[in-house]
Amino acid sequence: MGPEKTLAVLDTLGSSMSNLNGRSGFVTGIASRGNIISILAFEVSNTISKGANLFQSLSEENVEFLKKEILHSEGVKRLISTDMKELLVIAATDKREEFDVFSSEVIRFGDLCKDPQRHNLGRYFSKLDSEASIDKESRQEAERSVQELTNLVQHTSELYHELHSLDRFEQYYQSKVEELQSLHLPQKGGSLSILHSELKEQRKLVRNLKKRYVV
Repeated sequence: MGPEKTLAVLDTLGSSMSNLNGRSGFVTGIASRGNIISILAFEVSNTISKGANLFQSLSEENVEFLKKEILHSEGVKRLISTDMKELLVIAATDKREEFDVFSSEVIRFGDLCKDPQRHNLGRYFSKLDSEASIDKESRQEAERSVQELTNLVQHTSELYHELHSLDRFEQYYQSKVEELQSLHLPQKGGSLSILHSELKEQRKLVRNLKKRYVV
């Protein structure tokens, strides 16, 4: 399958990706018990990033750059092949493998959706190879969907980093408490109070991010 066909397949996928976010029923958000973010929120985020990167790599501009610049470079000719048809097949195969990895993850998440319409997406993907090329309007719609999903990824990334900071805060605070206890020193006032205030602020920040981006 050539790069153009691969692009058409991804266009079809991209136009439907907007239906595959957390609001459609993915198991994301705060767990029913405790204060734990489902790991699926971050897994979905990573998968969206893969799809967005793949989508961008198959843009008209990037495909043209691949054909006119990269595949004609001396390094490619010396290390791989001078046969342009063979190089195009290799490039398309690489993108197809990326697409297969991406689609398998989407299928897995679809099966985890509460909405049964998202189940068995493998049957949908199996039809993509026979689909006709996607028109310009559909591609523009796909680009908007990918951009919306990319924005969600950025929000999830922010939450991830703040959760990581909170974890470090809590570990450091606990180590200081244990240090003071071992020395039989008072735990009120001083640097520990400052740490506790910073910890409370970080917890508040994470709590607000959860409400804003995940729930």
